Amino acid sequence: QHYFIQSNLSSMPGSSNSDKAELVNEEVTYDFELSDDGDSVTFEEVGEEGEEEGEGEEEDEEDLDELHGHKRLHVIKKGKERALKLLVVVENFRLGFYATFLFLFFLGVVITTQLRDDDYGKILRDAFGVVSICVYVDFPPATYILPNLWVVALLFMEAYILCSVFRVWVVKEEEKVSHAFFVGYTLAMVYVSISLILFTTIFAVQPDMTEPVTVKIHTAPYTNLTIAMGVLAVMVTWFGETVAWKGIDLFPGFRYINLLMVGLQISTIPVKLVHHINCLANLEEGLWWNSKTSPRTNLFLQIFDYIFLLSVVAWPTFQSAYLSYKREKTHCVYAVLMDNRKGKAEVKDSGEPYFD
Repeated sequence: QHYFIQSNLSSMPGSSNSDKAELVNEEVTYDFELSDDGDSVTFEEVGEEGEEEGEGEEEDEEDLDELHGHKRLHVIKKGKERALKLLVVVENFRLGFYATFLFLFFLGVVITTQLRDDDYGKILRDAFGVVSICVYVDFPPATYILPNLWVVALLFMEAYILCSVFRVWVVKEEEKVSHAFFVGYTLAMVYVSISLILFTTIFAVQPDMTEPVTVKIHTAPYTNLTIAMGVLAVMVTWFGETVAWKGIDLFPGFRYINLLMVGLQISTIPVKLVHHINCLANLEEGLWWNSKTSPRTNLFLQIFDYIFLLSVVAWPTFQSAYLSYKREKTHCVYAVLMDNRKGKAEVKDSGEPYFD
């Protein structure tokens, strides 16, 4: 690495008083380079050529200053080296997840309703007393196609989680949030990431009342995901209110609607947990109540299921679409990509071998 220092020659040892008098106001710039083994330093006085190089560096710095431009892709020029700067609108990934997720269920509804003529909801009705939208992705021929779409949705959300963690890391370094906030946020996002991966199990294990263990293995990842999506909603809101949504011209009522939806989601999660535990603990009669003989309870649970879908799917889809529309006005991140090799022209000038 090269560093530039400036020293007043009047402070150099061995110079006479007269020399000091003549050079007291004169400054010379030195360029020094560390050896490969780090044991020696080579100094070289920089003359007019160095000043010209400095001017060139100022021009390069102007290119670097464009890091905060609004182009999706920008080529950074520094000398003969090149790098790519990408503007990453983090909310685009979350929108991609929900859009793919909705398309997945839409396709599941079409395939299941058009290609099956049996009572495909009977298993869930017998086990839980109500039929959720999961019934459209649980059985063939939907399971022949939908797992592929789930992989796409999963990639979108994993990318969102990764960018979100790096974004919080940056603001932590900028002292906008505490270290404890960063650790808590990261752990929460890791949990959400693992939960989404485990959710893939529902496509691999189909519920069968003749084999009760399949119902439990099939349902457990979904039950866990309901908790994880609540954690995600809290993290989005927590970071948004703390940093990301500050200084953004959001439509009136955005924050209040969001808090309402998060509140609804958090309140429905315990209900769904109790419901699932009751049914899975005893598939025949239920642990606390029998879902087969409790129509009013089932109606109550069905209403809560609709509220849950409103808060966990409908609102986040709209929210991420709205924030994606804001693009660079939201809290984005920049990714700078560069390699560890010299540019072609620079290699040829140095006489080093270059392979086309």
